[in-house]
Amino acid sequence: MKIAFVQEELYPYFGFMYLSTIAKNLQHEVEVFASDDGEEYINSIINYKPTVIGFTATTPNYGFVRNTASKIKKLLPDSFIIVGGWHPTFQPDILEEENCFDAICLGEGEVPFKMFLESYPDCELIKKIPSLHVKINGVNYKNPMMNLIDDLDNNVFPDRSLYFNKFELLRNARTRAFFAGRGCPYPCSYCFNEPMKEKYKDKGKYVRLRSPENIIEEIKHVKKNYPLEYVQFLDDTFTSNKQWLLNFLDFYRENMGIPLLFSCRIENLDDLVVSKMKQAGVDRVGFAIEHGNENFRRKVLGRNVSNQRIIDGSKLLRKYNIRYHVSTLCWN
Repeated sequence: MKIAFVQEELYPYFGFMYLSTIAKNLQHEVEVFASDDGEEYINSIINYKPTVIGFTATTPNYGFVRNTASKIKKLLPDSFIIVGGWHPTFQPDILEEENCFDAICLGEGEVPFKMFLESYPDCELIKKIPSLHVKINGVNYKNPMMNLIDDLDNNVFPDRSLYFNKFELLRNARTRAFFAGRGCPYPCSYCFNEPMKEKYKDKGKYVRLRSPENIIEEIKHVKKNYPLEYVQFLDDTFTSNKQWLLNFLDFYRENMGIPLLFSCRIENLDDLVVSKMKQAGVDRVGFAIEHGNENFRRKVLGRNVSNQRIIDGSKLLRKYNIRYHVSTLCWN
């Protein structure tokens, strides 16, 4: 069957790329549509005649998701529209509040999406899939979240051809993005990770890292098929596990030789780590200060790091000539 993934901005969504691999492995046809691609994108979706339509929603883009799904549902009333992402995970009542969604997916989507594709259109099977809330004939069936994926090395690689084969702008980008793992161990008060840990309580290890070998295999696969000048990791923080980080940096240095970008926690850096970063080809890192007042940073934001530690870590990056950028919410 035909599956359409729909989004607002022209950007490669990893969630859709992972789900595309799963769908194609099951011999389904997959296409992605972005409103940034032009004003006629709704007509393009309708002309594609998809059986299943997927959205991913954060709270800021939920208005687009709801409005677009409503338009499509009126024009393709028999299509099955499913939305995943952080917003439905934390606000599952949207399935009851809106008539445009047939299902929502809570949390990680690879396994429930595979189960859904293997079950569709059998409603008796679909309404029992873990992590899905499903609306069938006006009745909502709410299933608990399934366990987290235990070993990310066993997960599929994301299908970058979904975007790169269609959009020249993305295909010709100099930097390719990757994820080394999932989850974040830190308790920042403004982040979704803490409440997400609660939702996954007793459902597996929240912070998981792939093996260096598995990551390099994916990078080499991308390098074989597309231009690759910079490797960027989009993990919330790339430096939380020191032993894993040192092993990865050594393995990356031995096998890749491509400039590397990632985000870090400045308090995780010491001379050994930064020297290994330099040897591995780290070109630039980002880290957050969030607020210049140390007391506010500790007590309100949950970031237990001193001003002196931030200064010392920055000096280490300067010592090894690694560029860095800093994000702040407020300085005063």
